[in-house]
Amino acid sequence: MSILKQVKDEIRSLEAGKLLTYSNFSVPQDKFMTLAKSLSTLCKQGIITRISKGIYYKPEYFPFGTSLPTDSEILETILGKNKAKIAYVTGINAYNQLGLTTQVSKEIVIATDKLRRSTKVQNTEIKFVKSKITQNIEKTLDIPILQILDAMTNIKSIPDSDINTSCKILLQRFKCLDEKKKNRLIELVFYYPPVTRALTGAFFEILGENKTLLKLIQNTLNKLTTFKLGISSTILPNKLNWKIL
Repeated sequence: MSILKQVKDEIRSLEAGKLLTYSNFSVPQDKFMTLAKSLSTLCKQGIITRISKGIYYKPEYFPFGTSLPTDSEILETILGKNKAKIAYVTGINAYNQLGLTTQVSKEIVIATDKLRRSTKVQNTEIKFVKSKITQNIEKTLDIPILQILDAMTNIKSIPDSDINTSCKILLQRFKCLDEKKKNRLIELVFYYPPVTRALTGAFFEILGENKTLLKLIQNTLNKLTTFKLGISSTILPNKLNWKIL
C-alpha cells in the first residue's frame, strides 16, 4: 500500500473536526518526507485543511459551509508540538483574563522554555517568548500563578490600564490564593526580577504574611535599588518598606 493511500485511509477513519499533526499517522520515520507530500496532496484534494506548518484539520461539513477549529484547540495542538516543559499564554490576552485590561490582542504570546519561530494560524499570530523559569511546571497549579507574576513584572506596560487599578486587582488575586498556591508562588517568584519580588513582598506584608518570609524576600533585593512604579500610597501604604516609589 502506498503512503498516500495509507494516510488517506487513516484520515477517513478519524472523527471530523479534529486537528492533526504528523504524530497522528503510523508512517515510519524514514518516510517523513513522503508523509509530508501526501498531506500536501490531500490538502489540494480538499480532504484536509492546512492550519499551520505541520498542523492540519479534518473539517466537518455543514449545509452552510465547513467548520474551523477554535483558538483553544489550535493553541493546545501547538503547545503539544512544542514539546516544552513550560508553555502557557502570557501577554495582553492573559492580562485581559486577569481583569487588568479590556484589550484583546490578535497576537497570542506563549511563554516557553523551548523557543521556536513565530507562526501564523489562520489570522492569528503566535509568538514565543522565553519563560522566567526552567523547571517543570504543574499546569493546573502553576500557570495561573505564572500569569500573575508576569503581570506584576510588566505592570507599568499593561495597555489600557491604570497602575493603581492594576495594583488593586493583583493584590486581590493574592488574597484569593489558598495556602498551596501561596507557597508555590513564593517558590516561583525568586525566578523573577527584583521589581516582581518587591511587589510580592509588599503584597504579602499587607496580607500579614510571617516576617521570616518577608525577610527572605527582602534579602534578595539590593538595598540601594528603588522601583519607580508610581503606585499611590493609598493603594500600597507600605510601598516605601520595599523601595517602591
